[in-house]
Amino acid sequence: IYNARGRGLMVAFDLKDTVERDRFIDKLYRENGMLALKTGEKGIRFRPSLAIKEDEILEGLNRLEKTVKSM
Repeated sequence: IYNARGRGLMVAFDLKDTVERDRFIDKLYRENGMLALKTGEKGIRFRPSLAIKEDEILEGLNRLEKTVKSM
C-alpha cells in the first residue's frame, strides 16, 4: 500500500498494479464483507456514508487490516 491520500472519511490508496488491486478488492468483499471502489489503474477508495458511527469506522478498519494481513 502506498500513496495514501484523502481527508476525513474520503480516503484512497494505491497498490502495486491492477491485478493486485482487483485481488485485494475481491478478497476484502468475499472474506470480510466490505465494499471498496476502484479508482484509476491501481487505486482503491472508500466513500462511506456521512452518517457513519465511530464503531462502524473501527469495524471497517479491522476488516481492512485483516485483508491486508492475508495478502
